Amino acid sequence: MKYRVRQALGQVFIKDKNIIEKIIRFADLTLDDAVLEIGCGEGWLSRRLSESAGSLTIVELDERWLEDTQERLSDRNNVTFVRGDILKVEFEGVSAPTFKIVANIPYYISAKIIQLIVAHCDRVSSALLMLQKEFAQKLVAGPGDALYSSLAVYTQFYFKPSLEFVISKNSFRPVPKIDSAMLLLIPRVERPMDIDPAFFSAVVQTSFWGRRKPLLSCLRKSPFLNLKPGIEALPFFEGRLAIRGELLSLSEFEQLCRALKPYTL
Repeated sequence: MKYRVRQALGQVFIKDKNIIEKIIRFADLTLDDAVLEIGCGEGWLSRRLSESAGSLTIVELDERWLEDTQERLSDRNNVTFVRGDILKVEFEGVSAPTFKIVANIPYYISAKIIQLIVAHCDRVSSALLMLQKEFAQKLVAGPGDALYSSLAVYTQFYFKPSLEFVISKNSFRPVPKIDSAMLLLIPRVERPMDIDPAFFSAVVQTSFWGRRKPLLSCLRKSPFLNLKPGIEALPFFEGRLAIRGELLSLSEFEQLCRALKPYTL
């Protein structure tokens, strides 16, 4: 069964079966694993996931591809199908308390899916995601890198991201304009529990809101924070009053949050 691909929904499908096998190897699945696939497309990756994991839940918005994959996997009894927008149904269809995500996600909602995974990080044991190469590079970027962003710091606060391998654009149908990459997110078990996630997010947003401006200036004028005067006297800023937010490491952002907490209004 064949349908016309709807590129408006970010639909590009893998035509290289070797890439599918490589994804399965990197997913490192066992029959004890519950897996969530976001968007099944033509169902070729779904087939291999259903054979490698104990259970598979597929969330797909496009009814045509959902029905096609249901037919293709009619011989499998470990697959649950959910028709819907992943950003609306979220992970309701996954009955397992913890699960892995393996997916070729719609690229135009990549950031929102990352935020969704973060919101449910206590249930997600790992996430292997196919993303635009540059977007994946952004999530693993570090201080001073041109691609370093608030989303990178936000993601790294919850997970250890690693870019596993790059996939040529020629491996897809239709051929997109850019290469892709598989990004692996592993929960950061040592994440500090003494830092409020909402406050951390506000501090990071503030730091990148005034990119290339001194961090102190950003904090004083922040639309995300309301701080008492006098933060320039904090030991954190000793000898580096002109430091910029995009030069801070994850651990430095955590130190900054602890230092700023008493100054919140």
